[in-house]
Amino acid sequence: MCPPPLSPTDRHNATAFYWSGEALRSRSISSVVLSHVLEIPEPPARLQADWNRDITEQLQLEPGDVESLPLPRARTRWPGYARCVQTVDRWVASLGLSDILSNSEVALMACRGARYHHDGDQYGGAAFCNLFLSEDKGLDVHFPSTLCAVCARPSHTTVPGHGNRI
Repeated sequence: MCPPPLSPTDRHNATAFYWSGEALRSRSISSVVLSHVLEIPEPPARLQADWNRDITEQLQLEPGDVESLPLPRARTRWPGYARCVQTVDRWVASLGLSDILSNSEVALMACRGARYHHDGDQYGGAAFCNLFLSEDKGLDVHFPSTLCAVCARPSHTTVPGHGNRI
């Protein structure tokens, strides 16, 4: 069940503050979430098995935890990695966001289960794009201010909208 949308007062309180050089800036929740299912190459079974082993044995993630996985290994062992990045880049460019990936840090993240959390402290000063690679586990990424829930299933990508910048 989805919680009700945030009121204008709550939206104002859901603001991330971050430093940009010597200036303090902020970003609030936007009412726009871009989402699309892309045709991307599936990661090799051996690489997926490595990821599952890392998640269960090394990271020991608790439900709701999010941690990074080794991206260099994925680039090396996934022949379709470059095509995957190009596909996402073409999609965001078609939305008028042509520089979002070229100016971004790429990370491979693992999440076990789900819980509500706010990424503003970590990503408040950055635009980000999510591309889900794991099998469908019935999880959604929920944006409460918009009542938007995006299925976290393979090839589904999201670009949460940019909020107000001050």
